[in-house]
Amino acid sequence: MNEESAVAKRPSKNILFAANTLSTIGHPLVLAPLTIALSLLGRLSGAKLIGVVGVFLVSTVIPMLFIIRRKVAAGVWTDMDVSDHGQRGGLYNVALVIILISIAVFWVMGFPRGMIVGALVSLLLLLAGMVINRFSKISMHSMFGAYCVVILLATNLAFGFAGTALVAGMGWSRVVLGRHTIGQVVAGNLLGAAAGGLLLMLMKG
Repeated sequence: MNEESAVAKRPSKNILFAANTLSTIGHPLVLAPLTIALSLLGRLSGAKLIGVVGVFLVSTVIPMLFIIRRKVAAGVWTDMDVSDHGQRGGLYNVALVIILISIAVFWVMGFPRGMIVGALVSLLLLLAGMVINRFSKISMHSMFGAYCVVILLATNLAFGFAGTALVAGMGWSRVVLGRHTIGQVVAGNLLGAAAGGLLLMLMKG
């Protein structure tokens, strides 16, 4: 009877497919460059916008993906999300180093102030997540998802509302996939939203 109940509670293939899709689309390495592109749309020329997003991909996204893939292939990390709580510390360390390098690159290349300040706030967000990770595996997807949503809401309401729906679905997916509890997702959203608020305050100064 217990086995039958467990099978009944197991998500269907369609639900798992939807959850995996939302989790992938809502990944920080997908949302971050998309948010940068949308928030700077109309503020930079087409060529400069492509250049800024391209540099972000080369300095931040590609190195992170490369290191994660290498660690997973070597068996150091179990999956691309680094879902194991004990392995999260290593992910934070790598992300912090890459963000620091990216900030230096953005500054040297004379990127828009918002990019540099945004990267600095992202650094603080990672540091906060690292501290919390000692006690609970807070959702990095939700942290950066909420952070991106606040930026989009301040830039374009249509983009912001679309981002809000996506991040809500992504949060659901993280719970369905067993990556996080509801509490860890909510905590990530609150922390990310606070970071977004901090960015907006700094940009007004």
